[in-house]
Amino acid sequence: MKNFMLPVIVSLTGLIFCTHVIGQNSSLANIDEFILNEMEQLHKPGIAACIIKGDSIVWSRNYGYAILEDSLPVSDTTLFTVCSVGKSITAACVLQLWDDGLLDLDENINNFLPFQIDNPNVENDSITARMLMIHTSSIVDYNPGAYISIGDPTVTLGYFCENYLSPGGAYYYGNNFLNAIPGTTDAYSTAGSALNGYLVEPLTGMNYNDYAREYLFNPLNMERSAWLLSELNISNLAIGYDFSGGSYNPHPHYGVSAYPGATLRSNVFELAHFVIMLMNGGNYNFTQVLSAATIDSMTTLQSPLFLRGLGLTHNDLWNYHGTFTREIWGHNGGDNTLAFAATIQFCPVDNTGIVYLSNSSTQPENIKKKLFDYAAMIVIADSAIEISDTQFTAQWQFAPDASGYFLDVALNEEFTYIVEGYENLDVGSDINYQVSDLSSNTEYFYRMRAYNENDTGAYSNTIGLTTLLGNGFVNKLNTSIKVWSRDKTVFIELPQNTGLETSATLYSLTGQQLRKTILTDGMNSIRMDIRKQPIIIKINAGNNSYCKKVMVW
Repeated sequence: MKNFMLPVIVSLTGLIFCTHVIGQNSSLANIDEFILNEMEQLHKPGIAACIIKGDSIVWSRNYGYAILEDSLPVSDTTLFTVCSVGKSITAACVLQLWDDGLLDLDENINNFLPFQIDNPNVENDSITARMLMIHTSSIVDYNPGAYISIGDPTVTLGYFCENYLSPGGAYYYGNNFLNAIPGTTDAYSTAGSALNGYLVEPLTGMNYNDYAREYLFNPLNMERSAWLLSELNISNLAIGYDFSGGSYNPHPHYGVSAYPGATLRSNVFELAHFVIMLMNGGNYNFTQVLSAATIDSMTTLQSPLFLRGLGLTHNDLWNYHGTFTREIWGHNGGDNTLAFAATIQFCPVDNTGIVYLSNSSTQPENIKKKLFDYAAMIVIADSAIEISDTQFTAQWQFAPDASGYFLDVALNEEFTYIVEGYENLDVGSDINYQVSDLSSNTEYFYRMRAYNENDTGAYSNTIGLTTLLGNGFVNKLNTSIKVWSRDKTVFIELPQNTGLETSATLYSLTGQQLRKTILTDGMNSIRMDIRKQPIIIKINAGNNSYCKKVMVW
């Protein structure tokens, strides 16, 4: 493979491939410039990242190249080797067994393994699944080059675990254990995570890889994610690079026999599904993947000596401005041999999370901080309420770092026709605002931005609505009929006890009848499976009729 010189990379960093952007044009929206500069400083060929808020991905972008030799840009579907992030995935699989009552986290794993594990340095060497997940098992990584190969591993997970941890095994060197009683010393271990994944096999009778696919990847819609190269589209897998001698040097796709802790391949969106599940009490898309109690355990320090939950790590991440910290849970991944770096993290207080992937091994701490700052200033606009013929109330969701909000109201989605008095209007710190002095039966759009003393956030999503028609025709009882529309629903408000037979008929602009309904007194609604479009409403009440064009939003 060719090496690529630094000037080529610098010229390519201007390319940005954007998707799912919730807003732009603010100080924080310079996140693109910031990330591109970090890419140049850290010598990163490609990056994919996304921000999660609640149960949704609200921002995502791709930068640079997945494969330099082919000038293949990073895309939404680009797969990266996520290295140790896979340890959290493996922990989740084992914790499902705990949820199902198949595993006691504090039981000696020798009770159900087909081979025995013994730390030769100590007498009290009972190792448990909990220890494996918080890296206190006394198992260490020794001579990993012996079980790393180009391409997929040629031995099974069970073979690796037995031969790494049992005397006389092919990978047993006498230095695979610390001289410490299990549970007393922190020793981060990929081999220990591999053993954690292997626990699935004697307890379920399933291959670990198959179990993860059926019980975790499938419920989380992680269809492209895979542990093994043979299970994915290799042309869609980014190549890892190191930077040395002024050039970018490609690495081959490696396989690791301890794969549950090292070689998961995934993309930002599928990993975001996993983060969403963690952030929402184990629930993803109405499927309870893990119990809420188990999620609580994953985000609870398991020992005062170590900053680890079950399969997750705790740390405080400084705000980019250096004014405060956020309590973060998640997992990093990175390896110089594989030449990738990855991060999944979330802030329970802010209810935000990030996924970051790159095809070089350096960890970009500044980018992570910037992403969380960006996330905490994202505003989600909600549908308007209290709509009348002259006003409505705009609503939006709280942004954790906001001191206040700016509101824009316009007559078009592009916001080139701003309503007078509603451009960048400072509406304070409330999360709703009454917009007044409007025209009846008129389509309006609004959006928000958060601000604080340090920055202004990106624009929110845009909300559209149509004000009421105002008073309709006057019937025999001298009362009014009102008509308005919102969320694919036309609302008809009739006077009470008119004694008149009233009907509403909906037509397209070409005259096609869409729906006819006989209405009774009180509030009535007509639901239609139609997209945003103008329609004609014709109302008949007694001998009176009334027609009006409205926009169904």
